[in-house]
Amino acid sequence: VDTMPTFPSHWAPCSGSIEEGETPWQTARRELHEETNLDVDPSKFGGLYVDVPYRKSNDGRESIIRVYPFTVELPRNWSLELRGTEHDTYKFVTFEELEQLTPTVPGLVKAFHHATHGCYMPNLPTEAQEWANDRVNGSVVMAENALVLVELGTVDADTLKMMRPSMVAITNALDKLGEMSSRQILESMRSDGKNTVEHAVQAILPLIETQSSFVIATHSRSSTVTKVLRLLPSSTTILCGQSSPGDEGELIARDLNAQCIGDDDLLDRIEKVTIDLLLVGCDCLTEKHVVNKVGTAKLVQACSRSRTKAFCVVDRWKQWNDIFPPPLEGIFECVPLEGFD
Repeated sequence: VDTMPTFPSHWAPCSGSIEEGETPWQTARRELHEETNLDVDPSKFGGLYVDVPYRKSNDGRESIIRVYPFTVELPRNWSLELRGTEHDTYKFVTFEELEQLTPTVPGLVKAFHHATHGCYMPNLPTEAQEWANDRVNGSVVMAENALVLVELGTVDADTLKMMRPSMVAITNALDKLGEMSSRQILESMRSDGKNTVEHAVQAILPLIETQSSFVIATHSRSSTVTKVLRLLPSSTTILCGQSSPGDEGELIARDLNAQCIGDDDLLDRIEKVTIDLLLVGCDCLTEKHVVNKVGTAKLVQACSRSRTKAFCVVDRWKQWNDIFPPPLEGIFECVPLEGFD
């Protein structure tokens, strides 16, 4: 629309500013309803944010607009009505037409590919697609494979980051490429991981030494947690929650030759204080939350009601540099930091 103060007469998506107390997803839902008649939920799994440079017309200074993109699936019997003053027309375009659309607000095509995790990018190499579909390897191995793809020139770092936004260590590793070589990054990741394991063991051993028997439970498959548990005295009893969906607990129990119990049984044992310590890993650490497998929050809350301690083991490569968590795949959830000992 011609009267927009920013980017008048440009093609733009429904958008707006995040209000106090909102998450980006809540803002996306509110803005969609305010600017159209659609009252539908955007995808919970949004895209990695896009930083768009913007020069203010009143003073000429350049600032950054941080965009959190989401997709919306229209209901079967949809009709669209434009509301407010931010748009005066709309049209639907194919992915190919989007690439040629002009003029658009800066970053529109990039934000679209972020919101759809790169799956509609043209000419995406097979190696990149196979990398993005890897649901077996952990963050260090994934980061190493990502660095190799970038060094070979197979695909650029920004594309890989948008394809697996939940894996923070990959984003952090790729962001460091300008400052460090791939070899230095991997050496740092491995060294930090080793130091984290040693620190965790040092924190747990004094607790074990105060009791004749000590029971530790874990919840989701984590290479870091597994390494910590392997370094504890053999007298320590280890219980692995089944961790549905995915039943990762069965895999950890096999790795450690430990007992696997049902998720409800694990919760019950924490409530009855027959478990001394809950030890979990972390996929992402924000200023306020630990991001881990779904089910973690319930267990940590149970620990706060009992005498069971809750520890999280995480290294600095999983620290997130934004006030909002990254886009989370459905198997992850945010757990408030204050729940941990």
